[in-house]
Amino acid sequence: MTDSEKVAEYLRRATLDLRA
Repeated sequence: MTDSEKVAEYLRRATLDLRA
């Protein structure tokens, strides 16, 4: 997994946490 992919996954999780 590349660094950019790690960042993308982190942002997805952060967005889901904010929505919840």
